[in-house]
Amino acid sequence: MTDLKSCLEESGLSNIKTYLQTGNVTCESSQPAETIKTTTEQALAARFNYEAFVLVFTQSELQNIVQNYPWAQTPPNTHRYAILCSDQTIQQELIDYAQSNLQPDEKVAAGKNVIYWQVPRGITLTSPFGKFLGKPKFKSTTTNRNLNTLEKMTS
Repeated sequence: MTDLKSCLEESGLSNIKTYLQTGNVTCESSQPAETIKTTTEQALAARFNYEAFVLVFTQSELQNIVQNYPWAQTPPNTHRYAILCSDQTIQQELIDYAQSNLQPDEKVAAGKNVIYWQVPRGITLTSPFGKFLGKPKFKSTTTNRNLNTLEKMTS
């Protein structure tokens, strides 16, 4: 995460804070979101030699995502996820798929630039929706984050 922070500082971002070991970052910049996205993707690709995909959300947008989580109660042994989406067509494709392919204890709901997903622990990667979400075509426009992490990032 130290290398990530250094790379982002060199690309012009400031007040960078990293969360966990998964690439969750908060930062400050006076640049528009699309410029931050492009600059950051290029910097990460050059520094770490991989095709980088970055989604940029304001602190306010992330707070709204956390605050609008649709289910008041979370059953024990359940994960709460926010699938952040930068493409509305892709978001709708995921929602359409989920509506007919969820396991009995899974729930999905759409929000602004987000799909909320409640899933029993242990089936995140094996449920039909989890497998569908993992398709390479979604990699550039979605990222799945545990709601607990987003809560830490916005507090």
